[in-house]
Amino acid sequence: MAAIAVAVLVFHCAAMFFADWVDAVPFAEAPADAVRALGPASQVAYWVPAVALVIALRRVWPPALGWLIVTLVGVGYTMFVPYALTTHLAWLGAAVGSLVLIATALVFPLRREGQAAV
Repeated sequence: MAAIAVAVLVFHCAAMFFADWVDAVPFAEAPADAVRALGPASQVAYWVPAVALVIALRRVWPPALGWLIVTLVGVGYTMFVPYALTTHLAWLGAAVGSLVLIATALVFPLRREGQAAV
């Protein structure tokens, strides 16, 4: 579920910032236009996968999940409420960074003293 949620969020971002490339993909132009309109369809296309991602990662370390939630809300808020692009991109960078750190921690968990390497 996490991979699908991330893929939909990447599509949302690509539709906004790389319109020509996304429109070149067959059958992607109509959903990309709906995303770019920033209307209700765009809101659903962002918030539903963002919530699905949080649900998929619900068992990670709570402070990390909390930070991911804060950054996803920051991205969504700065996207749908008029903010400077730099503010939105800062939140986007924080969200991507937190997701990368969570994914890294899931792949390479910390070892405790006396614990054998797997």
